[in-house]
Amino acid sequence: MKRKTLRVPLFALLAAAVVALLPVPAWAEEGGFYLSPYLWAAGFTGTIGTPNSGGSQPDWPADRAAATFGHLQDNIKLTGAAMLSAGWRDGRWSVFGDWVYVGLESSTASSLSPLYTDLEGEIRGNIGQANLGYRLYGSDTTRFDAYGGARYYDLEISATLTAGKLAEVNWSGKDTWVDGLLGMRLEQAITKRWRLMLMGDVAVSGSDHAQQGVVAFEYRTSWGGIGGGWRLLRVDHTSEGFQLDATISGPLFGVTFKF
Repeated sequence: MKRKTLRVPLFALLAAAVVALLPVPAWAEEGGFYLSPYLWAAGFTGTIGTPNSGGSQPDWPADRAAATFGHLQDNIKLTGAAMLSAGWRDGRWSVFGDWVYVGLESSTASSLSPLYTDLEGEIRGNIGQANLGYRLYGSDTTRFDAYGGARYYDLEISATLTAGKLAEVNWSGKDTWVDGLLGMRLEQAITKRWRLMLMGDVAVSGSDHAQQGVVAFEYRTSWGGIGGGWRLLRVDHTSEGFQLDATISGPLFGVTFKF
């Protein structure tokens, strides 16, 4: 049986050091419900694989085709997206969740040139999570929560070897699974209006291992806030007919409405 390992995101390890360097303006206690539509302009790097239904190809095992993509900065190709985050807080307790429907494309030169000219890959589907948080520490300037929950994946992967001397080859696979997760979230006031949020979690179960990290800044308004940052999701999941060992990462931008 394959051993499942936990890896702590770098964001979580750096949280304490970042807080120590920040100024300390006060903020008022807040609670209630919030809703945040946003855009995550992500790309992916890593390996996707499925059964090779088209038969054995050069340099591939007969039962599986695997394609590796690199250079994330060149691969932010969002083909479709809908993102929504929501949450509620009352005192020390909070409930929050997130849903993403996304299509991501990546491409690279084929290692089988001139038989095939390029390799194109796509990840498409839903990623949702729900969490219960508890505040471990709170002051006029800082909140530090621990949380636990679950992340749900419903993803389809596909890859295409574009035609060179040989005809185009396509393959695809689909799978759904659920991970249990544990994480930490830090919110820090920088000025009266500006806030920093650091969040990181680790997850296992359906995935062999998975990690998520978020760094975000928000400008607070009377009705909510406007913010942006960076989100990274690392997933390693293999099942019959499906392999995803990839990092999905990119900038995010959104607005928050509080009620």
